[in-house]
Amino acid sequence: MQLYSWIKLFGNRKNKRGSRNLFVCILGIVWAITVLGYIFFVREWVRGISRNLAPYWFIQLVEIVYPRFNTEKHRFPADFFLEKADQVILRFSLLALIIGVGYYLYYFNKNFATKLGEFWNQKMDKLQVERLRMIYSVITCYLVWDWILILNKLSLLSGFYEPVFLLRLLGWGFPPMYVCLLLYGGLILSLLLLLSNRWVVISASVIAFTFIIIQGYFFSFHKIDHTYATYNYAVCCMPLLLYQRQIALKKGLDVVAAWPLLLIRIGVATAYLMAGLEKILIGKIAWFYPQTLIFYLNQHESILYHLVSQYPVLATVLSILVVIFEISFVGILFLPKYSFFFLACGFIFHLSTYFFLGVGGLLSPWILVYVFYIPWENISFQFIQKNND
Repeated sequence: MQLYSWIKLFGNRKNKRGSRNLFVCILGIVWAITVLGYIFFVREWVRGISRNLAPYWFIQLVEIVYPRFNTEKHRFPADFFLEKADQVILRFSLLALIIGVGYYLYYFNKNFATKLGEFWNQKMDKLQVERLRMIYSVITCYLVWDWILILNKLSLLSGFYEPVFLLRLLGWGFPPMYVCLLLYGGLILSLLLLLSNRWVVISASVIAFTFIIIQGYFFSFHKIDHTYATYNYAVCCMPLLLYQRQIALKKGLDVVAAWPLLLIRIGVATAYLMAGLEKILIGKIAWFYPQTLIFYLNQHESILYHLVSQYPVLATVLSILVVIFEISFVGILFLPKYSFFFLACGFIFHLSTYFFLGVGGLLSPWILVYVFYIPWENISFQFIQKNND
């Protein structure tokens, strides 16, 4: 009852003063303890971690959340890790600020609360879910068709295997080939079942599990890439969307709760936002120096290198445009009428990085995930209208 009373006080809009004071107090205490603990203890541990001069439990924690540490501690000085740790505490402070501001606006600004409620309570037509189910199945089949070949190659390098994240916690070694075949076979079978509209929630859940686990094995060889960073949101949220569809079918409703789809869109937009902020927080003003882009173009032997190196101003302009695009992409959540503009910019951006830097591909998961921003039911409706006319 004590906990319930606190929750009731915490979420009671009428008791603005009490809920505000309680929340601000808790948030401030957590932030202060974290920052002070970092300044007086953790920072020194980070400084000596590469020489094993930190508590054992802290070293183990770092190895879990930062899988590349064991490799990079032999390549970089202590200041390199100290800068990364400073970034973590800076971002934690920014997150605390965002949560505080968001809470204040929600509980003390009726217009903001109403808009937020309307956003999360959106509905979508069952037709859109059906189209997304089929499109998602086909795209995922395309993305994973060669995964068994990659697993087979990695099995020959099992001596370099070092598990990451949950694989480390579970204590799993690199699986024998028959286990890889079972995982991959379960993934493909589930995709076929999903495509044929059979056991959709179970199939999508199996896809999510195997998709993430197999990536975990890929990442356990000292290399983590961001190829599927945005697509992972779709993989994890599709079972929830299909479950909402199942609920709508049982109740005989024509619309489905859209919040799982909104989670996918938010995840993708946030990934772009964080990519842009990353360049500013880590690179700072140096990211906009012409030498930065020129260096990357030279490293990738890009055909743009000679042109951009002769016009440094162009390099600076392109660097600014990249950051503007990545940070502003989050606007697609609030300006759905301009979705085409945001998606077109993203398409051009990724094609440019592919052609000029050799990063990604023509059908990169970062591009394919855009299908979750397309209002498929509206496209279908317009098509039907034209046929009727």
